[in-house]
Amino acid sequence: MPAVFISYSRKDFYFAESLAFHLAARGTESWLDANHLTPGAEWSEEIDRALDEAQTVILVATPASLRSPHVEREWKRALAQGDRLVVALFRSCKLPPEIRPCRVVDFRGPFGAALQRLKRLLDEPEEASLRLTKSSRLPRVPPFVALITLMLAAIFLFPLAIFGERQGLNLENETIGFQIFFWVMLPFIAGLVAWHTCLAFLWRRMGLTRLALTLSLFTGLFGLYLLGRTAWIPSVTALTRGMHYGNIPNSILIGIVVIGCAALAIVVLLRPQDLLRWCPTGKAWDAYRRGRVIKIPDLPTRFAELGGFQLLHDVEDEPAAAQLRSDLTSVGATEAPGDGTRVILLTNRTTTEWLSGQADLLQKAAVTVIGSAIGLPESLHWLWRRQWIDLRRWDATRKQKNPVPAVPEGMARLRLPAIVRVSEHLLCAIAGLLAVLANVAFSTNKSQSEDLTPLDWFGVVLAIACTFWIVVAWQLIHRKITQPRYLRMTGVLGWSTLLLAAGGFWVLVSLGGNVWRAMPAVLFVIALPFLLRWQRPRLAFWFPAPPSSGAKFPARLNAPRKWDALLWTFLYMGLWMVLLDLMD
Repeated sequence: MPAVFISYSRKDFYFAESLAFHLAARGTESWLDANHLTPGAEWSEEIDRALDEAQTVILVATPASLRSPHVEREWKRALAQGDRLVVALFRSCKLPPEIRPCRVVDFRGPFGAALQRLKRLLDEPEEASLRLTKSSRLPRVPPFVALITLMLAAIFLFPLAIFGERQGLNLENETIGFQIFFWVMLPFIAGLVAWHTCLAFLWRRMGLTRLALTLSLFTGLFGLYLLGRTAWIPSVTALTRGMHYGNIPNSILIGIVVIGCAALAIVVLLRPQDLLRWCPTGKAWDAYRRGRVIKIPDLPTRFAELGGFQLLHDVEDEPAAAQLRSDLTSVGATEAPGDGTRVILLTNRTTTEWLSGQADLLQKAAVTVIGSAIGLPESLHWLWRRQWIDLRRWDATRKQKNPVPAVPEGMARLRLPAIVRVSEHLLCAIAGLLAVLANVAFSTNKSQSEDLTPLDWFGVVLAIACTFWIVVAWQLIHRKITQPRYLRMTGVLGWSTLLLAAGGFWVLVSLGGNVWRAMPAVLFVIALPFLLRWQRPRLAFWFPAPPSSGAKFPARLNAPRKWDALLWTFLYMGLWMVLLDLMD
């Protein structure tokens, strides 16, 4: 058992994981729960055993960890046992009085320098205490986090600072208070959303995907406007003619685009570890973690270690259980219904009645496998204390070239297999296209009459079909639809969409739309039924089995609902409008 124990909040997992990796690279092995807990183990027992054998406890101090009762229990146990407690200060916070005399290493600045101080402290127990030279509540952030925050602020601030000049005001002759209002307060109010984005990143509320999308959006908008000013592409010039940034000099626009591209290059290409450690748990890309984490047995290896197993599941989880059984046997495990290791599969279709009936088994030696996002009732919250296998993405059971360990996220977080995510995007893309064509049909009625024309009725039908596609996508990602019903709905919608889209494209072309610009959309509509048919066998495991007779709406382990399908539909609407040249 390693002599160094790392105590942290799950919200700071990436920092704790990186700290363990770099300590191991320098010859110091540490105990991190995500790397050492075995599936089915009781967390508290394993953690207590590790604390008893540890000589040094590193407390990752952040506001989240100091609020956590589990972390508090760990550092109090370390003090009671007389273990050496070292505080790794990652975010500014007020330390409890009990641990203020302990050694503190400040990780809010450059990570490498702080790591050297920590390593020296661990190697030389007799070294004098390392104290903070500044208050622990003084805000400080890692270098790359500060750099990206400044870049975000610059992208938003430059155009907003011209706000007053757009009104044709001669601010030099105005009072100081009036100038401050137009140069500072009004831009701040107008850019409240933009400033919120900066603060969200600074307060660790933004993941890498949202950060990259934000940078791409604003950099793309100003880059598009700058391209329109050059008049190199007439269509872009016509598109940007109505934008209200006429008083922003080209030098400012060039600066915004350069800063945005540089920030994107840092996030996508450079991938600094500061950003990985700063990310909220579950919102970093796996590409950031490859080669930067301690290797632990992957899922196929863990499955092979089970040997004999007996698989327990609810009635509606039979398709998922069949896939799990196939995965287990493919790596060498054998099914032994009588005396094998109990493997219990839980999904959002598992009923609380069935799970309550398995409570005695779960309290004993059993391995819990999570097959989709779930929510536990209060009576079953004790299950959180068990180490479980995360199988929400399912494709993680396949052998990968350079896998990374699963992130210990909450069970309620929506994680989807790749094939389900692809299907969701196909359904949302066709829904977005139908919404655009419905808007085209509605736009043909320019009269003030309240009577609906035939084209208006056609637009209503298109909108209804769009709604059905969104509903199917939502039901698919939440596992609310059985396979027979999914096949019927996608079959009827797929072929009827061919006819509706043909009419929509005819209306678009008759109104002067470009035939060649519509060709990608036409090809997508034609290919959609065949793409959905190709995915059917790969989606079979995801659909729940028909419910058994009994209660019509039994209580299940349903996670909070997500509205990703609706958001993706709006995004695809914008993309189709750009492709079809309908932005005017």
